[in-house]
Amino acid sequence: MFPPGLTHRSDIAQSGSNPVCCGSTRSRGSGGFALPVVLGFIIIGTLITVAVLSYATTTMKVGVSASERSAKITAETNALDYLLAIIRPNMAMGFEGDTQSRTVAGVTATCIGQTGSGVFPSGSFGRTDRVIVCTTPSINAKIRYFDRGGSKAGVIEEILRWDVKG
Repeated sequence: MFPPGLTHRSDIAQSGSNPVCCGSTRSRGSGGFALPVVLGFIIIGTLITVAVLSYATTTMKVGVSASERSAKITAETNALDYLLAIIRPNMAMGFEGDTQSRTVAGVTATCIGQTGSGVFPSGSFGRTDRVIVCTTPSINAKIRYFDRGGSKAGVIEEILRWDVKG
């Protein structure tokens, strides 16, 4: 009934073995330390994951915003380039007070001939170069066309100013 070498219940209590539980009893100590350490690692890992995901989301939003702005500026530049391509070879456009507008892909570009642009000054043998100011919602530009005194339309196109808002 008693394990070999033990003859009394007090011998069993002193030996640390318990025949009823089939194992030895252990003293209290570091056995409960693992749970708080694991929970600490889980909390730290969760905080790091949340921070990284928050950064990634913000970076993605900034990238999408920059992409949308770039697409908008490209569409406006295309509309303006289209209008300039129409005005450049046509001597009847871009003179003082002339206004030209075109809408391309939903973007409207407008160009206005400036004072003294494309006119025949008194006492001269040709007309002045055409200077136009063009606008879109985000672009302000000033262009000069050298027309060689009216003999050749838009031989040279000079961009005097090209400002992009915002």
